Order: sequence, then structure tokens, then C-alpha cells
Amino acid sequence: KKHKPQGGYHALGLATFGPVGLNSSHNDYGCILPTSPKASWRRVNLLQPMERACRGKRKLVVRIETDVNAPALAEYLAAD
Repeated sequence: KKHKPQGGYHALGLATFGPVGLNSSHNDYGCILPTSPKASWRRVNLLQPMERACRGKRKLVVRIETDVNAPALAEYLAAD
């Protein structure tokens, strides 16, 4: 909490191993999917606790992506 801005953060980006729910209109958004080979991670909601910790008075923009796609997206967005 001591590093959290007074009004909360503006955005939260999370990259994780997959398979992960990437469709924000589905109930499994932000969760490791049940098809994961990592049995103890299946159905774990990664996004919800992070979102709760970062939320404040302002609207929080949230994006989750796989650890493979996130760097590619960053390179694309940084390209001139």
C-alpha cells in the first residue's frame, strides 16, 4: 500500500504463462484454464487479486496477455 498512488493506478498489465482466459466477457477472464499442464495452477484467478490491489478512485484499465504475446505486443506498440 505504501507504493500505491493516492487515487489508485491508471492501468494494470499482466503477462502470464498460458493457457489463460483472455476474453474479458467470459467468466474465466484472468484465470489459468483447466487445460493447463500445471495442475496446481488450474482455475487460479491471477487477475482478480491484482486488480483489487491496484484499484482506487479512478477507473482502472486492465489487460492480461500470455507471456508469449505480451512482448510481441510491446514491440509492435513501440515501433515507429
